[in-house]
Amino acid sequence: MRPLPRAAGATGMVYIADRENSRVQILQSTPQIEFHKEWTGVARPSHIAFDKAGNAYVAEAKMQVMRDVSIDAPAGPSELLVLADSSADVTCIARELVAQAEHDPDAAVIAIVCGDGADACAAHLERALADAVHATPRADVVRSALGARGAIVTMESLARGIALANSWCAEHLLLVVRDEVLDDTVAALRNAGTVFVGENSSVAFGDYMTGANHVLPTAGAARCYSGLSTLDFVRWTTTQTVTRDAAAAMANDVGAFADAEGLPAHAAAARAWATTASPAIELTERSLNAGGGSR
Repeated sequence: MRPLPRAAGATGMVYIADRENSRVQILQSTPQIEFHKEWTGVARPSHIAFDKAGNAYVAEAKMQVMRDVSIDAPAGPSELLVLADSSADVTCIARELVAQAEHDPDAAVIAIVCGDGADACAAHLERALADAVHATPRADVVRSALGARGAIVTMESLARGIALANSWCAEHLLLVVRDEVLDDTVAALRNAGTVFVGENSSVAFGDYMTGANHVLPTAGAARCYSGLSTLDFVRWTTTQTVTRDAAAAMANDVGAFADAEGLPAHAAAARAWATTASPAIELTERSLNAGGGSR
């Protein structure tokens, strides 16, 4: 792989791989080079993948170029939802909230504390969070994020917390609950970019080393998108082979569907196979009879 020329001021890299007659372009870059118009003097590839963890600028860039290039999903500012019960270490949760809040003033970080003792745990967490914010060098960014899109929420039960988590579809979800309910809770979490299970599973590890990737759906997109994977760089061409008997079995049913859609040529193409005789032979025989003799 060879690096392409950088746009002025860009801190990321753009790479291009050539295989046979097709090209795959993989972008990992800053917003300054998120637009293909910046690729001055570089031949435009026929197949482009535009995949990057996001913020508001990256999301806008992807939306503007998605007609021309392939994107994974419109990824926006970082999100963290911590789903916890009263057994959780509030100092650990506070660290995680601050770590994700320092990404961007538009980051969204929420802790949901569930079940018995939730109110007391939330009060302890609030104090721990204040201490963590005071100690971090990026306190201004963290305070902006927490002030605009931060919250500590208490829920009467873990089931209610799970329902809220599945509704929000967070990019990162950190699960910190008692061991006896851990497995069932993991199974019940259906909508998240990725789930970090247990206090040891810091989201910072996922940012840099663990998991399949760090490009994850945000802004509710986890309802319909998964995180980036190798499958996003693969395409398939399927083949279909229908036997004579299968064609005869499907012919009238497909014809009925085509009739319902008002597509008579589709219906005729399907119904031509309603018998096991070859339509091509039947057509030839009718042509001979119509012409009064062989040609």
